[in-house]
Amino acid sequence: MKIGFLLWWQGDTLSYVMADNLIRSARRWMPGVPLVQLSDGDSPAIPGVDEVDRVNFNIPFALWCAERYARLEGEWLLIDTDCEFYEDVRQVFAEPFDVALTNRAGTLLPQEAHADDYQQMPWNIGVVFSRSSEFWRRVVERLKTYPAERQQWMGNQH
Repeated sequence: MKIGFLLWWQGDTLSYVMADNLIRSARRWMPGVPLVQLSDGDSPAIPGVDEVDRVNFNIPFALWCAERYARLEGEWLLIDTDCEFYEDVRQVFAEPFDVALTNRAGTLLPQEAHADDYQQMPWNIGVVFSRSSEFWRRVVERLKTYPAERQQWMGNQH
């Protein structure tokens, strides 16, 4: 298993601070698991990663993300930088699956902000266990059929 997280420089340090916390927690709970920064061609590497996988795509974000994931072979935990580990999660890969996603069922009450958006986007890809680049290639193909605005941020969760 490898842990991959998307990180690119957008003019603020918050993403880098969160990624540092993610890296520290991964090292604490899962020592030896390779950490890969999935990034563009220009963003600085964050200290503590084992590898920076750089690919430049001049495409909307959701499509960029899916294209990145479609290039990954093997077992990957794909995780957002705002996450931290509190235990070892490698045992998830003992289960048979191609892709394990988090659904949003029960995470928001109807009166909460974004509740309507989350009904339209039932899947959260902030934590994904993936063994299937084919799944992500299909996501890419589907995203390409969406209007431009749905290919942007969070469009890959529809």
